[in-house]
Amino acid sequence: MRSIKSSGKTGEKASFDAGVHDIHPEIITLLGSLKYRTSYSQNVLQHSMDVSYLAGIMAAELKLNVKEAKRAGLLHDIGKAVDHKIEGTHAAIGADYAKRLERIHELFKRLRPTTMTDAIILCSVF
Repeated sequence: MRSIKSSGKTGEKASFDAGVHDIHPEIITLLGSLKYRTSYSQNVLQHSMDVSYLAGIMAAELKLNVKEAKRAGLLHDIGKAVDHKIEGTHAAIGADYAKRLERIHELFKRLRPTTMTDAIILCSVF
């Protein structure tokens, strides 16, 4: 059985490698637990790190907030860490966690891009 400590260390490494800092410790643990999840045969943690990287590149090219884009990219699938335990979509679950723990729920609840950063995240995911 995976330990919370192990998931926390994995999450810390992922956030460090992505250059995303000041994340609530519970979110860090959830992020680390994505290492053990797959979606469409892709590791969810690696996918989230890839999205963060691509979002940062696109934001830099467009002279937008790179830090915000990388953070949103890294955390965009955080709800998948608990969607098997809690009823609802991973997007709604992630928004709830973000709202309660970090007050960044606006980054998660946008269904349609309203800013260039939103559009970057959507492009990075696909």
